[in-house]
Amino acid sequence: MKKNKIFLLIIGIVIVIAIIGWSISGLFVTPENHDNFAKCLTEKGATLYASKYCGHCNDQKEMFGESINHPLVKD
Repeated sequence: MKKNKIFLLIIGIVIVIAIIGWSISGLFVTPENHDNFAKCLTEKGATLYASKYCGHCNDQKEMFGESINHPLVKD
C-alpha cells in the first residue's frame, strides 16, 4: 500500500513539472524566434515539403506565420 502511494506521488510530481514546463515554454515563443529558427533550418539545408490541401502542413505554416515568407526560406 505504501509503495502505491509513493508511486502515485512521483507520477503526480512528474505531471505537475511537465505542465509547468509546457506553460513556461509558451512564454518565450515569439515571431522573432520563428524567424531565427526558420533561418537556421534553411542554413542547415532543411526543406519544407508541404501541400496546400494538407491540414498538418497548413498548421505548420501557420505556426511559423510570416517567418515562412522569410527571404532565406525556400517554399
